[in-house]
Amino acid sequence: MTRQLFAFWQFGGSNTDRCNFHCEYCYGQNKTQIQRWTGPIEKWEAAFERLNHNIYFNLSYGESMVQEGFYEVLDLIGRHPNWEVSLITNLSQDPTKMLSMRVALDKRLYVHASWHPLGGGDWNTFQKHLLMLQDAEIPTIVMYLWYPPQIQDWPCYFRWLDDHNIRTCVRRYIGNYQGKPYPQSYTLKDWEFLYAQVLPKTQKYGLELTPPKGNLCSAMKDMILVAYDGRVSLCADLPDWNLGNIFDPNFKLNDKMIRCPSTVCGGDYGLLHFEDEDYDWPRTDDLWHDAFVCQVEQITGGGKEPAHYPKREEMEKWLKSQS
Repeated sequence: MTRQLFAFWQFGGSNTDRCNFHCEYCYGQNKTQIQRWTGPIEKWEAAFERLNHNIYFNLSYGESMVQEGFYEVLDLIGRHPNWEVSLITNLSQDPTKMLSMRVALDKRLYVHASWHPLGGGDWNTFQKHLLMLQDAEIPTIVMYLWYPPQIQDWPCYFRWLDDHNIRTCVRRYIGNYQGKPYPQSYTLKDWEFLYAQVLPKTQKYGLELTPPKGNLCSAMKDMILVAYDGRVSLCADLPDWNLGNIFDPNFKLNDKMIRCPSTVCGGDYGLLHFEDEDYDWPRTDDLWHDAFVCQVEQITGGGKEPAHYPKREEMEKWLKSQS
């Protein structure tokens, strides 16, 4: 079976464009709030069809649900039975319309709901929308940034989410806080929960930030980033690595893996794409059919059953130490 193409699609712009939140830790500061959607949807459809792949789209960058073109994009993906979509969203918007669309009804929609208490998020609204996703049986995971001022609040959020069978993950913060660089400045206690949540390959590349440069990677073969104007790059860590334009009828994917040219990897999606002979998980020949973070860290369950974490015992040890 041909492996799915993992396509980051910045249909509404980059993380410096349209978003309704204002997170002080966001990588995309000084947002333009410009709506970058260009359409027409038929042109995009023809371009992706030319790639002749089953496609796993990832919609992120700013807030997709407030960007023009969002529902047209979901409708397009829904028309193709072998296309799926993973949505990263702050979940501030009512998901009712989204849940009525074919891609959701066919269970080809996966949601990474990012909880941003310091960026404008309302906990009651977030909870309500999460339960709507759960009722619709949409595979969901809640992501929480391990940003120093909000680490102490994680236990209460986690308990509610866990009690409602909602999967979670925390993500290391890269940047400065109060003059200190992170993740290097985390305390030993801060590190404990991060290490309890992730598997060894993520520890090496996502937490310890070991450069992936030189590793075999399927970028441009099974992974691409597509900008709002059709420009194609290797991945989210190399958005300016121009490989051509998806609207060019002569644009083609590689048939072989490349050596990674980047000094940093995203620590989740990237781990599905580059090889390290020391780790047999995640494997670069896997297909997804779930939120990609869940697959990287092997977080299963959720919905009608409890969430299953490979290191729940270590997670609980940290959580109890905070009470």
